Amino acid sequence: MQTTVELKFRISDSEAMCKLLEQKTGVAGAWYSHSDSYFEGPKNGRLFLRRSYKRGDLVYVTEAVAGDVRFSHCWVYPIVDTKVMSALLKAAFAVRAELSKSRLSFCSKDLRVHVDTVPGNESFLKLEAEVSETDDLADVLESLYSWADSLGILRSDEARETYLDLVLRQEGLLRILRQQIAAVKEVMKADTSLPAEQLMRRVKKARKLAAASLGISDQLDSEFERLCRQAVSNDRY
Repeated sequence: MQTTVELKFRISDSEAMCKLLEQKTGVAGAWYSHSDSYFEGPKNGRLFLRRSYKRGDLVYVTEAVAGDVRFSHCWVYPIVDTKVMSALLKAAFAVRAELSKSRLSFCSKDLRVHVDTVPGNESFLKLEAEVSETDDLADVLESLYSWADSLGILRSDEARETYLDLVLRQEGLLRILRQQIAAVKEVMKADTSLPAEQLMRRVKKARKLAAASLGISDQLDSEFERLCRQAVSNDRY
């Protein structure tokens, strides 16, 4: 089991951040691509199967709070045959979410730094420090903030939601959008004179309202544009 303290920040330019980290750490980052399947079941943690190039891991993570410090306990079990393990888990548990992300990782002494890109093309800087029972968690947290400060990261950009939370919120937004698109299609059938631009405005308005209700960014460009094109695809246009 590993115990870690971590911070995560939204960043606007992942490429520039990677170059800055190479300069700061003096090493080139290691690139990874992960595909995670999260499963229903645990009430107090996250159980997921991680698949990456030539390896897989079954991971269970729980989180706790001590004062102002959030930390996590992580159990990792290497998996040789991810296809068999995936089939077993899917037979036993419902799949909660699927998440794929790319990651560029840098290591500096006891610190791991990751630049992650997740669905929706959002990028994050993630700082992780492994701790022991004798470490002062508040001191570790402050050292992570100092590292972020040295990279020009604003503390107001800190993201406290997990990647799983992010995916679930985005899926909620897409469900609402699909419902709105279905309603727009019904309007198109009933009123053949309604201009395509007006239909697009209706869908975009629904997008912003749905995003606001979920407390997330409405920047789901590739998926949203695909859904919009589907919504207004009609022989009339």
